[in-house]
Amino acid sequence: MPGGRRVLIVDDNAELADNLAEVLGGCGHAVRTANDGPGALRVLENEPFDRLISNVRMPRMNGIALLHEVRARDAGLPAILISGYTPTIELIPARFDGVLAVLPKPVPVPRLIRLVEIARRGVVVLVDGNQLLTENLSEAFGDLGFTTVVANPLDELERIGDVSPFVLVGDARVPRGALQRLAARFPTVPTVTLSVAEEPAPIASVARFRKPFDTGELLRAVERCYQQTLRS
Repeated sequence: MPGGRRVLIVDDNAELADNLAEVLGGCGHAVRTANDGPGALRVLENEPFDRLISNVRMPRMNGIALLHEVRARDAGLPAILISGYTPTIELIPARFDGVLAVLPKPVPVPRLIRLVEIARRGVVVLVDGNQLLTENLSEAFGDLGFTTVVANPLDELERIGDVSPFVLVGDARVPRGALQRLAARFPTVPTVTLSVAEEPAPIASVARFRKPFDTGELLRAVERCYQQTLRS
């Protein structure tokens, strides 16, 4: 298949890793496997990859700790986690390090194949106090292949990991100047602001959307930011 990707699959269940490798290999991708986190890091030191797929619960180093280590080496690598059962609270660190999707076991193979195909090296950092809105936008960005890092504007900005966003999206009026602080951390990254009023936003932005907004228009603005990144 033209455009096949280099995929690293990490799972202590060697049979499952080999089965997924066979499936993705049949789709035209070049696949390597590792059976634990330290082994995966050794592979990553010597070879470049376009996608990372990792089980969450593994001995020695779980998938969440692995992702955190990977981010120090590759801030934009699209990552997919697989979990038979992991309490949501245990997945929070992965959210701040940027994960494209968390898939259940048994693995929904068609969805995994699609994620591997559409994933892009693009991270969106999203800040808004409306949880329903952030969930809906995260899903919409994910459908474009982008990883979304969502931070609660009140107390979670400092927990964002070693990610390399191509755009910041958020409400400039959220408390404690959250979006402004993000812009200071990522000074070269364009910002798209959301607001409930027509008054000028207290931060420079490449696009502004008044709530409620057309999600399609927002997605097109985000896509333009991504394309600009590719050209720069």
